[in-house]
Amino acid sequence: STQSTWDILMFLRLFASRLCRRAATFSMPLKTTLGILTGLAMVNHFTKTSIFGNAEREDDMQESKDGKEDFKGAVVNPHYDSNFVILSGNSNPALASEIAGNLRTVVSRSITSSTDDEHFGGVQILDPVGDKHVYIIQSLSPPVNDNLCELLLLISAAKRAGSNKVTAVIPYCAYSRDILPEEKNNLVPFVSSSVATLLNGVGVDNVIGIDLHHPETQGFFVSKVPVTNLDPMFIQTSYIKEKINQGDMLPNPVVIAPEPHLSARAIRFQESLKMNGITSGLTTICDKEIRPRSIRTTGDFHYSDDTLLLGDDLQGKDCIIVDDMMDTGKRTLAAVSFLKEKKVQRVYVVVTHGLFSGDCQKRIDISPVTEVITTNTIAAKRRSPKIQQLTVGPFLAEVIKRIQENKNSPLKEIRFTAVSYTHLR
Repeated sequence: STQSTWDILMFLRLFASRLCRRAATFSMPLKTTLGILTGLAMVNHFTKTSIFGNAEREDDMQESKDGKEDFKGAVVNPHYDSNFVILSGNSNPALASEIAGNLRTVVSRSITSSTDDEHFGGVQILDPVGDKHVYIIQSLSPPVNDNLCELLLLISAAKRAGSNKVTAVIPYCAYSRDILPEEKNNLVPFVSSSVATLLNGVGVDNVIGIDLHHPETQGFFVSKVPVTNLDPMFIQTSYIKEKINQGDMLPNPVVIAPEPHLSARAIRFQESLKMNGITSGLTTICDKEIRPRSIRTTGDFHYSDDTLLLGDDLQGKDCIIVDDMMDTGKRTLAAVSFLKEKKVQRVYVVVTHGLFSGDCQKRIDISPVTEVITTNTIAAKRRSPKIQQLTVGPFLAEVIKRIQENKNSPLKEIRFTAVSYTHLR
């Protein structure tokens, strides 16, 4: 194959360079042969063209199109003439491959090495990225710190390799949850600000996120680094519309905000349903007992007896609880049980980021929730039968396509052009 030929030529090139100090003892034919082989190796290195014709090169390209995997799921990239490159870390390679497939390209090869004491030894990008726009797909999901470090190394490697611009596509950013410290102490750092400083320091040019927990995180980046916070809500509401059309959900559902501060999100979800031709109600659960975050995420969460429902009547209707993420699931599933006590028909949960930490999936299995609808911003190793995962791959591919085409239309209009939802279960 072409790769084998390349390995042989590089070996001969190294062999010739090691023997250059003894060149005076070589005969002229041997010097000429080594010079020709070295020249061919250089040509093959800079042009990536087989010296034995196009047949083997076409075979290699066909293998790449067939999805031959290499280096932790990445596939060999034959598209060297593109003006952009897709790179992927190890947090969500399946999503990166899907994005590349929708853009009719493949993920470029890279190697992340690690040492025996469990720190990264470095990142090497194997395909040319010079004068190209590099998009690095990396979710900051568990293990968060490892994925952040790998993202920083990938950005740095792309900049050192001569890329024209580097855009970090972060489908899930864990550090956007920690915009303010829990303790009101001037000595406690702003974690989101520190992470933004790290990304600024390695030279990132753009950042694309999805449904940041605190959109204020965008303000921590320097002014020359634009941050785009994408909203995939239309993917979720399109799926709801399909369920209603198929008779799996009652018409005129009620959108539920499990806490008062989520009411704005519930209103946006209701408006998105209306754009899809679905009329829905709106209700907010108001618990008079206010609990700090440290208490809400430990132990068994339950609503107090004085909890109020502000909004439409729920009896006999299907309800949709909306939130940006589901971590331990204690508060959300407590809302499910609370609604079932109000004689509702079915309860669905719609979140963008499915963390499902600890025993969350076991809680989902035994809870009365009908279905938990999430996206693949975080790679799921195992999913409960009640979890339905929708893909954001076509959505992100359309965003990258519009950036490459320099389209100035608002990104919210992508909902009318992108392929909406694909079931991943």
